[in-house]
Amino acid sequence: MNVTVGPAQYIRNKGLLEEAGPYIKNFGNSAALIGGHTSKEIVEVSLRKSLSEHGILLKNSLWYRGESSESNIDRLVVDLRDEEIDVLIVAGGGKAIDTVKAVAYRLNKPLVAIPTIAATCAAATPITILYSNEGEFIGIERKSKAPDLVLVDSEIIMEAPVHFLIAGIGDTLAKYFETKSSVKKATPTALNQTAIAIAGQVYQTLLQIGKESVNAVRAQTVTKEFENVIDTVILVSGSVSGYGGDDCRTAGAHAIYS
Repeated sequence: MNVTVGPAQYIRNKGLLEEAGPYIKNFGNSAALIGGHTSKEIVEVSLRKSLSEHGILLKNSLWYRGESSESNIDRLVVDLRDEEIDVLIVAGGGKAIDTVKAVAYRLNKPLVAIPTIAATCAAATPITILYSNEGEFIGIERKSKAPDLVLVDSEIIMEAPVHFLIAGIGDTLAKYFETKSSVKKATPTALNQTAIAIAGQVYQTLLQIGKESVNAVRAQTVTKEFENVIDTVILVSGSVSGYGGDDCRTAGAHAIYS
């Protein structure tokens, strides 16, 4: 049995990006940033400044090319293989994070994830969802790693278009129904039963405060409810996948999506 539940460390705070340097310093003195165009534009200036203040050189800033595809993963591995880089940093949404999780696995490098939207639990899982370069679902890549550190700046999440948070709430609500249905085919274990319990709690949490968190984004105000929903979507829901594995992800929701 091999179980990975979440990242090694998860930190969420308002204005966290400006304080990223001390956390990333634990992994070395040189880094590469990989992400989407918009995400890199959002984080790079503040991140570079914080890294520099703590003696970390940001040697590369690379676009992940828009899809978590085999060819894009291969290209990044080639681009970075001969570079003297201690740690990889990924900024963006699920596809960017999934891409670099696979790159970090192949290069055997520490990985820091900086989600810029709260739409998926990609930052808290050890798998990569593979697509073609045209965006067609291919499968689940298990030669991937969970991030060693996830840094979530709640102000950055708040400034993203609100539909990303709504999508994340919807995706996370669905986990309960998929998990409850999918696990019926499996022999009950401590792990998959824990996944069901977490999925049920996640469902109740989002019913209670999901609407308030969306209103907080529309009002551009970081509230306790908003930050709780961020943690629920990005971190806690990832533990459902971590504990449940394939026992809890093979019902209608993923099948129709795929």
